[in-house]
Amino acid sequence: VGLVLECTGACPGLLGAMAGRDSEAVRGYASKTGTTKIQSRAADKLTASNKMATLLGKMATIGSEGLENTVKCPEGCEPEEWMAVKTLEVFQDLNRLVPALSDFCTETSCPKMTAGRNHEYEYMWPGETTTSAPQYMEKMLLWADELLNDSNFFPTDPSAPFPADFMDQLSQMHRRFFRVYAHIYHMHFMVLKETQVDGHVNHQFKHWLYFVKEFNLVSDDDLVPLQGLVDKFMADLAKAGTAEGALADARKLAMVSESEGC
Repeated sequence: VGLVLECTGACPGLLGAMAGRDSEAVRGYASKTGTTKIQSRAADKLTASNKMATLLGKMATIGSEGLENTVKCPEGCEPEEWMAVKTLEVFQDLNRLVPALSDFCTETSCPKMTAGRNHEYEYMWPGETTTSAPQYMEKMLLWADELLNDSNFFPTDPSAPFPADFMDQLSQMHRRFFRVYAHIYHMHFMVLKETQVDGHVNHQFKHWLYFVKEFNLVSDDDLVPLQGLVDKFMADLAKAGTAEGALADARKLAMVSESEGC
């Protein structure tokens, strides 16, 4: 049993929730404790920094080149700063997605935070012997929200260095992000498919996967619960790279032919 104990027409309602409409049902778990969403706090802190504002602007301009290109660090940007920006984006995605699952991911339907065809992977919050899926996701979002708003972890002063344990903490955060996707795919994918939002979730997960692979934020062992899907999406990336390379070669050949008067 892969028991994991941490040591530290579509459906308009669901589509609306995933689009982040401003209703009490979709504001995110963070709002339940009076903690504002990351958009209104950490994002404001980032834009207060000229350097971070520049990064956000660059990120907003690169979406059309292919999903895999949107995760690459732009030239001239420090990797830690870029990873901070992209991690905020992933958190925002999950903070919209998780509340949208509340109608069918409940304490009754999911008394444990599991993944795997036979529930062979179980995730528990630190200090607990069992954690329901809704509770795990709520605790994870609140924990991530607090960490993302910690200026010692995500410094907003352009001259301030990132902490020595930045990569370790960032990796832990993304491992926990993955567990949400693993649970959703194994336990609720049919609902997503029936409501025709599976494509949106696939796109969101693929974006996360390409990002963590680009910066080695999670290990292959961490991804085992969704190994088949991971292999498929990485194969898609390889095919896209091959096709892009072939197109680039064809363009070069065409330019050479033109220059030679052929």
